Amino acid sequence: MSLFKAREWWSTSCGTGEEFDLGLLAVGNADDAEDGSHKIVVASFAGVLRVYHPTKREYGVSDLILESDLGSPVLQLALGDFGVNDSVGEARASVVVLFSKSIAVFSVNVVGGSTNEANGASYHTLQKEHEMQFTSPSANFAVGPFIGKPYDGICVQSMDGEWTVFDGNTVSFSVTLGHDFLLPGPIAYCPRMDAFVTATSRFEVEKYGLRTLAASAKGNTAAGDKKPVKPDWKVCVGEGITQITSATGFVEPGTRKTPKNGQQARVDLIALGERSLFVINEFGEMTLQKRLDYVPLCMHAFRVNPTLGLGGEQSPTHLIITDHTGSGMVYKGSRTIWAAKFEQTPCALVAGAMFGGVGGMLVTLSEGGALSVGYLGAEAPVAIVRGFETAKDLGYVEMEKERVKLAAVIASATTGTFAEPTDAVSLRIEVPDSLDPTHSSAQRADDNPAETEKTLTVTIHVTYAGTGSVENVCLSVHAPAPTECRQESFVVPFVHSRRG
Repeated sequence: MSLFKAREWWSTSCGTGEEFDLGLLAVGNADDAEDGSHKIVVASFAGVLRVYHPTKREYGVSDLILESDLGSPVLQLALGDFGVNDSVGEARASVVVLFSKSIAVFSVNVVGGSTNEANGASYHTLQKEHEMQFTSPSANFAVGPFIGKPYDGICVQSMDGEWTVFDGNTVSFSVTLGHDFLLPGPIAYCPRMDAFVTATSRFEVEKYGLRTLAASAKGNTAAGDKKPVKPDWKVCVGEGITQITSATGFVEPGTRKTPKNGQQARVDLIALGERSLFVINEFGEMTLQKRLDYVPLCMHAFRVNPTLGLGGEQSPTHLIITDHTGSGMVYKGSRTIWAAKFEQTPCALVAGAMFGGVGGMLVTLSEGGALSVGYLGAEAPVAIVRGFETAKDLGYVEMEKERVKLAAVIASATTGTFAEPTDAVSLRIEVPDSLDPTHSSAQRADDNPAETEKTLTVTIHVTYAGTGSVENVCLSVHAPAPTECRQESFVVPFVHSRRG
């Protein structure tokens, strides 16, 4: 149980009856506003994309600046610079959306008003810049500045294990993973390594250098064949991986192991398993493995002070993980430094957002569409165990008196003698030692007329020891073979007490 509960600053519900999952939440300057204000972009499996701009506490109608039905279920979305230019030819932010058989890049445009004021636009529109079609169903994608380019590229992983890398609206190359590929796993791009990191159904984490993939794809094209690529390295983690991210400064310096090659590791590859947390360095060596005592749902790595150093490189990185009970744990390496309880169980979260002029906000999204912006507070949750704060220090004399009292209660309950109830119904049965006299007239219709029926009359005495009387006493009679009873149940209307 969490010691504190997260404080809610802003919240709303995204639609009705829609489903959401990991990868359907993004935070950033979606409409390319001049002031760089953050927006929240949310999409659902129903195919509806929404953009929110919270400016103050509590939800207002004007906070929803865009809602569009894309017509197909959305599998994943991301914000970035995907080579889209504005009206004056400068690069601008855009939204990439993954569908089952295509991926599209959209731009959120401001119509009327001014983008350097909070909600200054008259309204916003969603414009499709370009869309690429696939022949195989897609699973997920990763984005980043591939090979050091000034804009972001896209790598889409299909359900059959094919990776397709896009540069703008053109295909750079495509490669196929190994022949033993079974199911697609999470994929992430690490800019420092210029490589992709993924997890396989063999419970392994693999690293593929982008230049290696491009060279392999070029060789396959020249040979007219599409051979599967091999990873630069792979690490067996022993369980399924649900999410992968990269960070710097997450593992504490005192606990960081020196790589076997003697070089200093710069990147922490963080893999969230089904019950464990793994940290692998850029050389494919396990740096940290922590067993979790809960079932994790999602994670997000964030810098404590993004303005410290060039691009926040000197700032330490913390990791927040949520579980199925709605609790969020913040880690610095293997240490748990904070824990808080959310109002709703998040299936996706983004840390470090800025709303209302306050940075470091947490944006969470639940499977049912509960979207909230909050922060980690120090207020105790409602369901905390109470009573200890009013307890007094007891002296030894009072404690001994209470012990003697409790011992007497226990002894009286475990004496082994129990008083029988005074009110009881008893039966006394008289069974004669001979049959009833025979009567020739009493014959069975289905038997030989020459044989007469033999009967035995049993007398049952019903007595009641108690006060008053009992009503509707039901007697059931079961006669052993070969005898039978003409009437198997009897009801005695009243049985009076022998006490009168």
